[in-house]
Amino acid sequence: MKNDAPARKTAKSNRHSRSPVRRTGHDGAAVPSRRSTLIWLAGVLVIVVAGVAIGSWRAHQRATPAPSVLERPGEHVLGPADAPVTIVEFGDFQCPACGAEEPVIQKLLKNYATQVRFVFREFPLSIHENAELAAEAAEAAGAQGKFWEMHDMLYKNQEHLTLADVLGYATAIGLDVNTFQADLASHKYQPVVQKDIADGQALQVQGTPTFFINGRQYMGALPYDQLAAAVDQALRAAGGK
Repeated sequence: MKNDAPARKTAKSNRHSRSPVRRTGHDGAAVPSRRSTLIWLAGVLVIVVAGVAIGSWRAHQRATPAPSVLERPGEHVLGPADAPVTIVEFGDFQCPACGAEEPVIQKLLKNYATQVRFVFREFPLSIHENAELAAEAAEAAGAQGKFWEMHDMLYKNQEHLTLADVLGYATAIGLDVNTFQADLASHKYQPVVQKDIADGQALQVQGTPTFFINGRQYMGALPYDQLAAAVDQALRAAGGK
């Protein structure tokens, strides 16, 4: 009887020191633990969710249209429709630099009469008190078929752009002044001006004048030689010279 106690104690000790049993399948392969399986499933779930999110983002990017355009239907254009080079100017009628650039533009259009198409878009700056009024005046004149006549009058008289001034210009170029005045009073063409401003801002226009020559941006007033060189470069790229 005295020898039984140590034997039972040894047996109990052996039970506590027993090594863990490795579970195997019928074919003898190791069976993953429940914890390993859960970790693996969580990893798969993260990958799937990330993939769906990235796919959704890419689909949204494809579906989102470009935020701006250089031209919209009904823009004010000089030059042949099939000209190989298009110059788009974002301008401000009260901007001194724009006024100084105007003779340069006129000379360029004369020398490249068949090769350049010129588009003017409104970009009145808030620092110029009468720039918004002048822009609306140009658009109201355009509605009567006299945009370029008003355009030229405004640039020639940059220091005189009050309401009374632009009404006088409307008379001088032969507009229906009553209609013109009513359009200015109701701000009928303000949405047109604001659309030009929004497109310019989306195109990173930060000041005036800003030019896009076949889509390439040029900022500030340019000397004739520099502007002509940019046109020549665009012509070569278009195969037009």
